[in-house]
Amino acid sequence: MRFIKTADASAVGEPAKVGDLITYMFTVKNTENAPLAHVVVNDLMPGLSALVYTWPGDAGILLPGEEVTAIATYAVTQGDIDAGHVVNSATATGTPPTGPVVA
Repeated sequence: MRFIKTADASAVGEPAKVGDLITYMFTVKNTENAPLAHVVVNDLMPGLSALVYTWPGDAGILLPGEEVTAIATYAVTQGDIDAGHVVNSATATGTPPTGPVVA
């Protein structure tokens, strides 16, 4: 599985203001040679909007070579401004037909 997360901070002013939006895009690609089920992006960042997925087929399923994208937004807080940056991390997981969960 390949997982890429990007952040578009073009809507964040200079200087940043509370409420400026960062848009996160998550891409998960099934690089395995078997289908993956229960594919999900896990991002526990407080204040992050719900992820909106664009699936190539059935939700939660990626066939070999397929990828899904998900988008979410985050409004900058005073704490982020005081810290001088926004910290965010995420993971993706999927379940193959046999064997352990792939991350």
